[in-house]
Amino acid sequence: MEKKFFFQNKSGYTLVETLVSVSIIAIISSIYIMGYKSYNQQGGVRLAGHVLASEIRIAQNSALSQREFNGNPPAGGWGVFFDLSKPTQYIIFADLNEDGAYDDGEAEKTGFLANGVKINALSPDSDPNQDTVVFIPPEPITRINQDSAITDLIITLDNGWKVKINFLGLIDVVNN
Repeated sequence: MEKKFFFQNKSGYTLVETLVSVSIIAIISSIYIMGYKSYNQQGGVRLAGHVLASEIRIAQNSALSQREFNGNPPAGGWGVFFDLSKPTQYIIFADLNEDGAYDDGEAEKTGFLANGVKINALSPDSDPNQDTVVFIPPEPITRINQDSAITDLIITLDNGWKVKINFLGLIDVVNN
């Protein structure tokens, strides 16, 4: 009489083959997750840059459309103020006294950069690390730091992303 064993068939995977397969899948998955986190962080900075550019365009459009602030269009137009001592925020303001700078009582909105993104640098460098861009209707004129000779304002965010504003009012988001 011949004995038959239940586990006589040898056509399955061994324990070693299974462990090697699971290890390969784990390594590939961890590489993917690390790449995804980096891509997600880079996307957050890019998104914050585009939102900031949109807010600057809102100030520009407010100036061109003569949008009112406290019942009257501001004589000096609309602007955006940046201060490196508060690197996660910016202020959209109405230039009521036509001085091309942000003063108390002129703030219309304080905006905040999303995803923990910070403003790392402003160019041209100014003292005390504050920059202003003002859009003056109806021409439109773009003034950077109250100086018509300055042609560009570059706002550097995390990971090399920059928001550029030129004297013609062109606003662009780039990664260098």
